[in-house]
Amino acid sequence: MHDPEIRRPLETALDYVERLLEERVTLGRRRRLLVVAGRLSLELARLHFDAGEREAAEANRAAAVRLARQAGDAELA
Repeated sequence: MHDPEIRRPLETALDYVERLLEERVTLGRRRRLLVVAGRLSLELARLHFDAGEREAAEANRAAAVRLARQAGDAELA
């Protein structure tokens, strides 16, 4: 499987989670969505890094850390 074939569903899922975060949700649900978004961003960072796309990898890594901090996810941050 080629890298774009793996990335595309992850990007679609991240877009969906980001849309959910724009809605009114409970604090617990918001935290869980932030964790999911952070983990998706981290996986995208890994894929970009493996593909030699350092700038995209760093942008996704930074997003993952920011989302983890917002969620209070010490394991991811």
